[in-house]
Order: sequence, then structure tokens, then C-alpha cells
Amino acid sequence: MKSDFFKVQANNFRFALSLLVIFFPNAIVYALQLEDSNAYAGFQPVAFDPEYWMRAICASIVLAALMPRRVHLPSHFFLLLYGIFVPLNYVMFNAVGAYVDTPAFLWRFLVLLLPMLAIRACHQLRIIAAPMPLFRFRHVEKGIAVASLLIALIVLAKGPASAGFGLDDVYERRLDGREIFVAGSALSYMSTIVVNGFTPFLAFMGGVSRRRWLAVMALAMAFVYFYVVGLKSPIAFTALAYVVGLGLARGRGNGVYRPLALALGTAFIAFVAEIVLNKFSLVAEFFFRRVFVVPADVMQNYFDLISRNTSTNWSPFTGVNSAPDGVSYLVGRLYYNSDIANVNTNAFVDSLAARGLPGLFLTVCLVCVVTTWADAMYRSAKNPAFMYIGFMYALLLTEQAATTALISSGIGTLAVILSVSFVPKRQLSVAKRLPAQTALPVSHPN
Repeated sequence: MKSDFFKVQANNFRFALSLLVIFFPNAIVYALQLEDSNAYAGFQPVAFDPEYWMRAICASIVLAALMPRRVHLPSHFFLLLYGIFVPLNYVMFNAVGAYVDTPAFLWRFLVLLLPMLAIRACHQLRIIAAPMPLFRFRHVEKGIAVASLLIALIVLAKGPASAGFGLDDVYERRLDGREIFVAGSALSYMSTIVVNGFTPFLAFMGGVSRRRWLAVMALAMAFVYFYVVGLKSPIAFTALAYVVGLGLARGRGNGVYRPLALALGTAFIAFVAEIVLNKFSLVAEFFFRRVFVVPADVMQNYFDLISRNTSTNWSPFTGVNSAPDGVSYLVGRLYYNSDIANVNTNAFVDSLAARGLPGLFLTVCLVCVVTTWADAMYRSAKNPAFMYIGFMYALLLTEQAATTALISSGIGTLAVILSVSFVPKRQLSVAKRLPAQTALPVSHPN
């Protein structure tokens, strides 16, 4: 028994070291370029001193104890993706705007850990659930593909005159797109579902079933939305969904860590090459800044609104009065000097700022319900599509409110569809190659 305990701790320590490796390329990129190139936006030099590294080491050890080594269940995607892109991000770049003292850092880090602790606690539950076998999953998948393609073609036909593939006019296309795809309209709502939910789903299933044509079609649709309204993240989400699906089809429970590590390593090599050749790196601005630095800085601004901005009168019981536009626009006005900036952050910090502790509690409960349901459905149906629910919901939660990700981004729609579809036994050969469908104990996350 003691030997098992020490073995688990040794594995945790090794995994913590692997998480800590993420800090080094980010620190180099920030120090060499981002702090200077983004000084206009308020970026400050980050002191990579002993205090910084002590925080980084301690946080990595804690996260290593909560994150899974391999993905066996839909909920493991949340622990993995949320752990890397929210609390780990915050640890890396919480001081981009200003120094954060240790007491403030600790309570903010603990707030970010609460959802992970709750999901781990839910792993002790053995909920039983099964889909209602009303429709064959094959037919459902075809229906989603046809509907997505039709919506994408309508969007392409309605594209503004500014439509194109340029990176320098992305925001112009987005502003023009708002005039065509009016918020709240049917086309706007359906487009959001397709681009955030259905398109990555098709790519994921293309990877799981090794149908490259399905992934290519999904990626082409993602490029349509980039061409028309300048959306970049759906391209990355769709490509990542395909790679993750492919990794699961090969029976690799670590099929998420590898593409993430490969993306980070490739981006850093490209950064070095650009610095050597051009003295300036676009990869630093479009990858490292967007993926790691900006989300952490936005989180810090939300925490600052909660703790120190007396003009907002944030209350732990009701949150902040952000009428009429909402807390994301309030943050845009206070910290980015813009009346039109919709500055989103992860679902949990957003709910804490907007609705206080009750809002945070309800958001954690909602996410626990969705992920626990997906785990139960996956154990019962062995349909890899339920793994996608865990993957995409987790990814969206890192930058959207929980209800927005569930309703507006199509995850809820997919969940309902999957709840009434079934996969015939003879078609479950893919699922048999997926990782074992058993929840991991909280004390042994390997």
C-alpha cells in the first residue's frame, strides 16, 4: 500500500515537471517580444524571479494531482483542457498588467481550482444513464453534416464585400458581419451552433472513424466563417478536434497531450526562426499572445473588478451591476477603453463577477451535471460522440459562459440529439479501441 502511494506521488511529480515545461517557451517569448510589442495595451515586464517560479512549481504540483494522465472519460477533457488553459495560464501571466501579491494570487488560484475539485468529487458517483434508441447514429451524423453544409453555403452567399482571407482586416470583416448576421436572428444563431458545435464535431468523428473527407469538409466550413466574418478560433478547434479523434481511434488515452505539446513545440521553433530572420514573430502575436497571455490578463482584470474596483460595487451575493450590456462589456469599458469590446473570459470567473458566489456555485453545478451525464452515457452507449461532448464543452468553457457554450454554441443541441440516437453493436469496433471506460479514483489520477 505504501509503495503504491509513493508511486502515485512520483508520477504526480513527473507530471508536474512536464506542466512546468510549458512555462519556459512562454517566458522566453514574452520577454523577447510580447512585453515590448504590446506595451501599448498595458503589458508590463513580468519578473521571472524566485517568487514567480515558486508559485509556478507549487501550482504545477497541485494541478498534476487533479489532471488525468490519459483521457478515459468525457469529463477528463475538462480536467485536462481547463487545467492547462485556465489555472495554469493564470499562474504564468497573472502579472502582465500589474504585480499580484501572494495572498491575492492564492485566493484567485483557489477559485480557479474549484471546478476541478468538483469534477473529481463527481467521479465518485456512479450515475446510470443510457440513450433512447430512436434514431441510428449514422443517420443523425449525416443530418448534421447536411444541415451544417447548407448553413455554411448560406453564410458564404451573404458574405460582406470585405470578405477575404487576410489577417490584417479580420476585425473589419467582423464588424461588417454584425450588420449582416444580426444578433438574435435565426441565421446568426444557427451559424454559431454550426461553427462552434457541429463543425468540430464532424472533424472529431472524421478522426475517430478515420474518414478524412469528413474532416476536410468540416475544415472547409470553418474556413468559410473565417472568410466571411474573420473567425479564427473555429479553424483551430476543428483541426484539434480531428487530431484528438484520431488519437482516440488509435487507442491512445494521451491523444490530447501529444498534439498540444507538438503545437507548442512547433510554435516555439517557428518563433525562434522568425526572430532570427525578421527580428519579429507573427507566431508570438497570433499564438502565444492569443492562447496564453491575453486570457490570463483578462482573468486578472475580472479579478481586479471583483476585488478592488469600488466604482462597480461588486457583491459576493449578487455580483456586479453590469446592466444593460453585461459584465463582459463592463470589463471592456473599464479596462480596454472601448464601448463595443465584448471581453469574455472563462465560465467560472465570468459567473463570479456577474452573479457572485451563488452564480459561481450554480455554474460549477451545471458543468458537473453535464460532464457526469456525458460520462454515464459514454459508459453505457460506448459511442465516441459523447467523448466529443466532454472535449468541446471543456474547450468552450475556457472562453465562454457555461450557458452560452451549452445553448448558443450547440453543445446542448448535440447532447439532446445523441440522447435519442444509438449505434448498432456491429458498428462499435471503433469504440472498442478507445480507452477503458472507467472513472479514475480521485487519489490516483494516472
